[in-house]
Amino acid sequence: MKGRWLTVSATITRIWTETGYLLTGDDVLRLGKRKGAWGLVVETSHEHTRVSEESVDAHIVWLNAPKVARPTVGGGPHLPAFIEDEYQRSKDQQ
Repeated sequence: MKGRWLTVSATITRIWTETGYLLTGDDVLRLGKRKGAWGLVVETSHEHTRVSEESVDAHIVWLNAPKVARPTVGGGPHLPAFIEDEYQRSKDQQ
């Protein structure tokens, strides 16, 4: 992937300053495993880990987007829409 790359610490700082969400280094690595705007593009080598600035920008836009009020699974914290939908589909099939 071409473009600018950020360190994990720069990624954490940027997301914190622009959204108020504080992530850990482990959070950034977990977000690297997710697809779409709510994930990050993370590359790891034996020397260092880097995060695509473009994916950080998309993630910040996603975090700042207005959240639609939805019921949560089991009354717990708000979950992404696709998890809620998948849960509802599994309940309907039972």
